Amino acid sequence: MSNYNKMTDAQFLQFAQNFLNVAESNSSALGLNEGQIGQMNSALGQYSTALTARTNAFDAAKAATTTKNTKKQSMLDLVRLYANQWQANPSISNTLKQQLGLPIHDNTPTPRPVFTPTDLYVRTICSGTNWLRWNRNGNFPQTVFEIQYSYDNPNSWEWLDVTTKSEFRHTDQTPGRVVYYRVRAKRPTGISDWSNVGVAYGSWPPTELTLEEAA
Repeated sequence: MSNYNKMTDAQFLQFAQNFLNVAESNSSALGLNEGQIGQMNSALGQYSTALTARTNAFDAAKAATTTKNTKKQSMLDLVRLYANQWQANPSISNTLKQQLGLPIHDNTPTPRPVFTPTDLYVRTICSGTNWLRWNRNGNFPQTVFEIQYSYDNPNSWEWLDVTTKSEFRHTDQTPGRVVYYRVRAKRPTGISDWSNVGVAYGSWPPTELTLEEAA
């Protein structure tokens, strides 16, 4: 008996039709009268009608859903078309865009801060190149780094160059000559403090002897 509930609707209809046909053909052996056979015929007819109605309704709903999705997509295409045009039109006020239900985009760029470069280090190369390297310290790409140098003592800074990289090669230098360097970051939003001082052929802070000799 429990297997009946596991049948699909169509399978159960086929089963019930066969059940009724066999029962009606063998009514005497099964002890069935005309009233009982009529009762089963009526129930089977009602079930068949309900199943057909349900199938038709399902097919209609599926077709209606397909039609709905098609019409919705057509409207979505039009909304995107006009929304993109109106969003790109600066003469249309934000108030009107809000009334249309469109998002308001803030096109004002977010100011990017500048940070002081750190860990400036100078490596000397015997060919006469002083190789500067430093830590960007969170500065965004395209940040400009300004470099200054000072020969023999860190009191007369001169302009050297600018770069967006975190390294620089100071060429055509005299091997053994003390050179001090410092770096700072610059963006339209501001300028950072100077980095630590990096030294070629010397130490930081400079010794008193070095300052006296330089004087």
